[in-house]
This record gives sequence, structure tokens and C-alpha cells, in this order.
Amino acid sequence: MFRSALLVFLICVCSVLPLIDTASAQGITPSVELECEAVNPSGTLQIHVGPGATLIDYADCTASNPNVYTEKISIEVTIEGLSYSAPGELTIGPNSEVDFQVTIKADAGMIRQTRNLNIKAQVIEAAGLPPPNIAESDVSLIVDIMQFSGVSVESVSPIITLTSGIDYNIEFRVYNEGNYADKFLLGFSDASRDKLEDEGFSISYPTPSYEIGDGTSAKVRVTMRAPSDGSDWPINSDGMHEKKFTAAFIATSDFSCKTEGYCNSASVEQVIIIQQEASETEQFLSGTAGDNQLLIYGGSGGVVILLLILFVVMKKRKGAHN
Repeated sequence: MFRSALLVFLICVCSVLPLIDTASAQGITPSVELECEAVNPSGTLQIHVGPGATLIDYADCTASNPNVYTEKISIEVTIEGLSYSAPGELTIGPNSEVDFQVTIKADAGMIRQTRNLNIKAQVIEAAGLPPPNIAESDVSLIVDIMQFSGVSVESVSPIITLTSGIDYNIEFRVYNEGNYADKFLLGFSDASRDKLEDEGFSISYPTPSYEIGDGTSAKVRVTMRAPSDGSDWPINSDGMHEKKFTAAFIATSDFSCKTEGYCNSASVEQVIIIQQEASETEQFLSGTAGDNQLLIYGGSGGVVILLLILFVVMKKRKGAHN
């Protein structure tokens, strides 16, 4: 059967060709040659799927007809889970070639992964007739869905009130919003850390970096010792020395710093209020003493307090005259 079909085909080919020399006769049997390559130096298709990315990459292909008659070629693309764009059919003249592109598209935010791409060209017509043989050529390429970084951070307790001199763990939650596991560098901003340490805080990071899977989060903490002396701070209505500090806690993607050309970071403000109990005298002078304390001051101790107030006033006036 095959021999009969081949004979009919050869008769038809000969009838449409004026003359076939010996060299040309070597290319009578239908065949096609396919070459494809990625446009990236890596040799793979690389699709970026982060915010604002184009979501596509493509391969440049060339289909060649080595015969002395026209061939019609079908193009078949196989790739799992991704969409593509490619010509369905090509018509290639005798001893000619046709260039085309195969474009692969991914979905935004896809997990970092690798897929196999297969491109096949097959002869479906030769000199206007179905080919008597299976004539095809295929190329396999790799498609890389590229990693991108993403991070957000929140404070578990945005406002905390501490007593001077005690240790405390401040907790934050860091979210990996990238498409693959990433390590995050943690800590207060340089300016915040310097300011806190100048005020007498002691800060340490039990885990200065933390690896978090894509789409997940982790609770991290900063260990802090509050300043031990707040006697110079203002006294609040509850009779406590009090001072408020604001610090910026930052989480930074390690992958972005090493690969993306910039450091992708997110920060959150942490309010820290430190209190220290004021003495009864300090409370009286600030006007925050309770009724019972005022009654005590109004008794025998009142004279001493009044003298103390007079001493402070006279000292301030003397300083002003000088």
C-alpha cells in the first residue's frame, strides 16, 4: 500500500515539475526541518509574573522545506498549564524557509516553576497532495516562571506601654507576598534604632532573618529592655513619668537585594510608651497628687513642701537674673 501511494505521489510530483536533476531528486520525499531557540542568553524562555510584568516570552523558530515542491506545514505546540500563540499552518515554497514565533503566556503571580515546551512541525501537504510518509520535526525548550519578591509587615500590638527597666518582646507579623520561599531581613530602621539606643533602650534580635514560604506569614519578635531612668520625663495625669517613642520596624526581601537589583522592603510604625512612677513630691509639684496626698501635704508636711517650692522658685529667679 505504501509503495503504491509513494508511486502515485512521485508521478504527481514529476507531472508538476519540468525537470528534476540528480541533485534535486535527493529531496523528493516530503520532509521538514525545524529550529527554535529562546531569545534569552540562558537558552530558556523566562516569564516574569510579578506586579506590572508582561507575563510573556517567546521563541524564534524557522521551518525549512528542503524539497523542490511546495509543502504545507502544521505547527503543534504542547505546554502544560500555560497559554500560547503560534501559527497553525505554514506554506513553504521549494527550497525555502519561513520564520515564525511561538509566544508563551503565564498568569500573574504564578508560583516559580519550570515547564517543558514542545514545538512540532509536520508536513500535511506536498505538491498539493497528502504526503505518503510521516514527515515531521520537533524542538523541546524549557520555560521558567521567574521568581519575584513581595513583603508586608504589621505590628501585633501597634501601641505598647512598658515599665522602665523591664524586658519585653515586641511581636510583628511578616507576610511573604512573592511567588516562592524567601528569606527576610528584620530589624528597626537605622535611624529608629539609633534614637532608641540614645534614649537608653537595649535592643536585640533573637532571629535577625527568617525564611517564609510563598503566600504564608511568620510571627517574629524583637527583645527590648526599656530605659531604667525616666525621672526627667513629664508626669502624666496618673502621676507617672511618661515618654512616647515611635520606631519603624522593617522587613526586607533577601532575594530582591541579591537578584532584582533593589531591596524590596516594608515597614510599620511601632509606638512604645515607657512609664516610671513619680515620687509623691514630684506628683505634688506637678499637680497630679491625689486628694489623700494633698490632705497630707496640707498638714504638718505642708510647711516643708511650701519651703521646698519657695526654694525652687527663688533658685529659678536667681538663675534668670544671672
